[in-house]
Parts: sequence; structure tokens; C-alpha cells
Amino acid sequence: MLLFKMDFSWRTLLMHLILMLTSDLSFGQLSLQPSGKAHNYFTNDNFIITCLVGDGKTATEMKWIGPFGDDLGASEGRIHVETQDNALGLVVERVKEEEAGKYICSAIIDGEEVTTSFNLVVRPGITFIETNPVQYATEGKNFTLVCNARANSSPILSFSFGNKSIEQGLFVYFIGQL
Repeated sequence: MLLFKMDFSWRTLLMHLILMLTSDLSFGQLSLQPSGKAHNYFTNDNFIITCLVGDGKTATEMKWIGPFGDDLGASEGRIHVETQDNALGLVVERVKEEEAGKYICSAIIDGEEVTTSFNLVVRPGITFIETNPVQYATEGKNFTLVCNARANSSPILSFSFGNKSIEQGLFVYFIGQL
């Protein structure tokens, strides 16, 4: 019977503990923005992942560690870090496939090392091969619209004219779509 008559302060404490353990934060001390354990980008994308220190905490020795164990402390370059009050931004310009892997944000908070991390997934972007960006047709005559696309997984192609989608039908058909 006593188990069901839990004191309100104990219930509150238990709720806070559950929230803390299931949240994106490492015990409420470090978080990533945008949040998530995996971030997906295409080659040549630009992005920033910010490591934030929890409210009321102060960090020393904040740093980003790359997938090969290297300290990413540079303040300029294609991959660099930017510091702000209790935050450290990882800035990546024109990401490459070989830069995929686990990135770790590390900080000393209250005398102890605390970390959080994310996995960077880099996919090859879609490339168009021998495809003119503008193609013209003569009204009343048959026309072949050429579109050769390559991607890591099979791209899904769609065509439109103005705001209207062009669908396969009586006078329109697609050749070689996988």
C-alpha cells in the first residue's frame, strides 16, 4: 500500500530522473543542436552542429574530436570550430564522403570530462550526366527529353511543366526508368 502513496516530492524527483536519462542530453550537461545521434548529408553540403552546455553549467576545455581521433580545434578552414558562450560549433563546408564517422564533443564540467556524439553519414549527391538543363521541343512533333541521373541509390525522377506534373500516358512514356 505504501508503494502507491508515494510522496509528491519523490514522484517529482523520479519524473525528473526519467526525463534526464531519456533525453538527448548527457545527464543534462551537453546537447547537440540539431539533436540526433545521426546526421545525413550529401557530398558538398554545408552544415553546422553545435555542442551546448546545459543550463547553469560552465565548461572548460570544450573541443570537437573527429572520426580519426583528431582534435578539430582549427578556427578557419573547410572544417573548423567556432566558440561562443558555453557552445562550440562544428562548421563543415563542402563535406566529403571520407569525412563520415563518429564526431565527439568533449568538455570538462564540474571537474569531470563529459561527452556527447553523433554519427555523420555522407552520401554521394545526385549527378546529371550529359543532360542539358534547358531542352526545347517543336510543337506538334515528337520529342525526347534526355535526363541521365546517377546517385548512390536509384534516383526517383519526375517531370513537370509550369506547376503541372507530366505523367506517363497516351502520348508520354518513360524509357529506361529503373
